[in-house]
Amino acid sequence: MSESSKPLLRPGRNCWDIASAQRATVLRNGEAYFAAVHHALLQAREQVFILGWDIHSKVELLRGEAAAEAK
Repeated sequence: MSESSKPLLRPGRNCWDIASAQRATVLRNGEAYFAAVHHALLQAREQVFILGWDIHSKVELLRGEAAAEAK
């Protein structure tokens, strides 16, 4: 098998594990992204995996009217 035909992700070599997700989405808009993260955290029963987290941990996920409605 050539190197180019091998899977990119290989558990134990360059990732911890490979799993399937029932749902996934890509969010590019900051407001939609933070609202989705907030909702996922509130709805989570076990775990939430957030990929590409590149903000300060104290950033408010909801602001303005959305934050007031969430209280």
